Amino acid sequence: MSLDERRQLGLKALEIGEVEFDVLMAPHTVLGIGGPADVFVKVESLEALDRLKRWCRRERLPIAPVPRGPGLLIKDAGMRGVVVEGGEAEGEGLSHAIAQLDSKASSHDLSSDPEGVRIFFDPEGQRAEDLIREAGLAGIRLRGARVSEKHPNVVINEGEATARDVLALIDYLRRKVENRSGVKLKELIRVVGRDRP
Repeated sequence: MSLDERRQLGLKALEIGEVEFDVLMAPHTVLGIGGPADVFVKVESLEALDRLKRWCRRERLPIAPVPRGPGLLIKDAGMRGVVVEGGEAEGEGLSHAIAQLDSKASSHDLSSDPEGVRIFFDPEGQRAEDLIREAGLAGIRLRGARVSEKHPNVVINEGEATARDVLALIDYLRRKVENRSGVKLKELIRVVGRDRP
């Protein structure tokens, strides 16, 4: 659900750059999955970003950079608050300041794969993909989400997958691997967004 009219007008009055409402996040992710952000802003300067941050604090709205990390899954109900990216004139300083909005960004950026997104960290002395393969789970699918046969620690969107499908598949893998090998796999994929609109 988008912002109310008062907030929409207040945000536009800041003159911070391009402002859009209810923008789907799916095109910004490797998996092509994700509901809408309440607000999508392209800021053109550090000063504009500062004005936006102050407004978000006053309105008690979360603010975050566009979630671009390859290891991300955005929930189907999308992201509450304001999502920010730099405009065409974005410099290194602005780029860094926008990235700093996300305190949880980390080495999850290492979780990309040409096919899809890596799911689990490798347990010490073992490989998650070997444990998944040994449990007979390579290539299994749940609706539009599929485990890669070639790299079983990678989840692929076959075109119609939802975040719910991916999360259910991950939970199934975790339980089956633990039942078979006793190893509790820890998620590498980072989940952001809200459960309900």
